[in-house]
Amino acid sequence: MTPLQGFDPDKPFSQISELIGRELVLMENGLSEVHFELGDIWLNMQGILHGGAFATMLDTACGVAARSVLDIEKYRGQVTLELKTSYLKAGYPGKYIAKGKVLRMGRSVSFSEAVLLNDEGQEVAQRGKLGQKPRFRAQNLVSGPKTSFQSLTWRAKPTNLR
Repeated sequence: MTPLQGFDPDKPFSQISELIGRELVLMENGLSEVHFELGDIWLNMQGILHGGAFATMLDTACGVAARSVLDIEKYRGQVTLELKTSYLKAGYPGKYIAKGKVLRMGRSVSFSEAVLLNDEGQEVAQRGKLGQKPRFRAQNLVSGPKTSFQSLTWRAKPTNLR
């Protein structure tokens, strides 16, 4: 599997996309809406959805929102540097909608947030995300998928993503 050579919203580029039943509904101007359908495989021993399933859906929505504003010729995509997930309600197998939003897109770091809704429209989880944009090396635009990562220097710590 070659990571992120291009992007086709109708074709999952990873097996996890298929496992979580991902369907991209909106991906533009720093916004995303992603639908999911999760089965019993995601249940924990308590009979509710594993928290990792919620985090995966929220991470996907944040990533899709960030990717919607990236220059694909310059950046391969983005990687998660940090995430915080707040679990508001137990989840069960079924359909979910995650809505993501880019709050700030910097030169090398983006800040985004997402909310996860169940099939009744109830908010079940939310999160903030800090992501880094891996850059292409100039020769990689021709020769292949190698990347280099920019180093980060923090001048101030973000205190609130909202």
